[in-house]
Amino acid sequence: MIEKKLLELEDFLLEFYGEENIELVISEAASILGVLIGIKPAALLVNDVMEDGRMLLDGGTLKNILEELGIKITIGNVSKFAVHKNNKRMADSLYEGDEFIYISIDDSLCDQLKKNYLVVTDLTEDGVVAEKDRNEWNEANLRVGKLLGYPETAVLEYIKTSGDVSYMKSEKRRKRMARNRYYAHSEKFEDDEFRKYDLPLNQAILKYLPRIAKSMQADLKKRWLD
Repeated sequence: MIEKKLLELEDFLLEFYGEENIELVISEAASILGVLIGIKPAALLVNDVMEDGRMLLDGGTLKNILEELGIKITIGNVSKFAVHKNNKRMADSLYEGDEFIYISIDDSLCDQLKKNYLVVTDLTEDGVVAEKDRNEWNEANLRVGKLLGYPETAVLEYIKTSGDVSYMKSEKRRKRMARNRYYAHSEKFEDDEFRKYDLPLNQAILKYLPRIAKSMQADLKKRWLD
């Protein structure tokens, strides 16, 4: 049952995004699979809008697949970071487009993620957090990171270095970001974080999502099972 439904999910994501947007396919699939196998307590998706007006939630296919996998879904506000605002919308769509989508096996975790992520986005303007809001932003980010299942060391470094332009542009960080997926790994604990989060998720993708796994394995610039 689960194997067949995940292959259906894989087909749907590849058809919706297309092979030319394989990184979006990987991101969405990994988030959903991560929730399903317990690596991620919850995950955050976006109701992406394609150039032809199609939206990820249109037609109810994704929602039906998630429900059959036992995954709960909560639809939030439109992302303030949306990059598809000028794309046309299908006239009969039930959605505005670019809504945040919170998923989890547990309804309450969807609500917790929605609540805390809203704090993070509300306190961020043009990538900057006001100093007076820094503590509240830090605390909300810690909760969001935990809900998303990210290694704590990575979350703490992300919070600590946020706003440090020189660090963000450093060659070491650029190379670390280039060879990893999913989140910003820390400088000191990169390998530990990979073994804890990335590796078991990649192994699950290899087991359940063969077409996506093939694309990931072919990308020699990214870490896979090493």
